[in-house]
Amino acid sequence: MAWSDVAVFAGLGGLGLKWDSLSIVRDRLKDLHCLMLEKPAPGQAEVAPTGAIGKTHTNLRYNAEMMKPVLHLMRMNRDKSPCKEALCEELKILFKKARLQVDSTTLSEEAWSIRYMYGLIKQLTYKPNPPRDT
Repeated sequence: MAWSDVAVFAGLGGLGLKWDSLSIVRDRLKDLHCLMLEKPAPGQAEVAPTGAIGKTHTNLRYNAEMMKPVLHLMRMNRDKSPCKEALCEELKILFKKARLQVDSTTLSEEAWSIRYMYGLIKQLTYKPNPPRDT
């Protein structure tokens, strides 16, 4: 067993269908053709990101509904990170259900965004005190 096999969790089967069952996800895909979004500035409209979204608390809160199915599937493997390739496969299923054609770069950027948000959740889990908003 390689080190990378221990550090990642690839059992994400069904995640694409769980995302597809959420109306907020279907709306985002219909309107912006993406799953993960940067939180827009006050008064600004949502815009599809050109790459992976930033690893910030505001982006995590903004994408909380998208992260819930991931957290549910990984609840017994909290010490691992979601496998990027498995995320790409589930994202491919999600985009196919939405009748969208996406390239491998877009799938990779979406998968990295999810991994960044999951990493932030892990960081917050291990901190002794919750973060404070300024």
